Amino acid sequence: MRFAINFIFCLALMSAAAVYAQGPGSELPPSNLDPPPQQAAQPHSEPAREAPKPEPPWSVFDYIDPSEPRFYAKLGLLLGSLLLARKAYRQMKPH
Repeated sequence: MRFAINFIFCLALMSAAAVYAQGPGSELPPSNLDPPPQQAAQPHSEPAREAPKPEPPWSVFDYIDPSEPRFYAKLGLLLGSLLLARKAYRQMKPH
């Protein structure tokens, strides 16, 4: 037990020393997550406003394909997990 405590303490000290030994960087290298550099302020011309296109009607069958065998495997897993959850809940309830 004492060895584990000493090991954790030694690991913490080495980590702190490694962080302290790193010199402060003057600037981080640019990454692809940085925003693009700001351009000189130019007046924006507003594009002509067009009427928004109506969205096509949504259907469940866009996501579900009953002719695919994986659909029935997923349905079986869903129903099985529901039945197991109900059984576990009934076992947890006090009589």
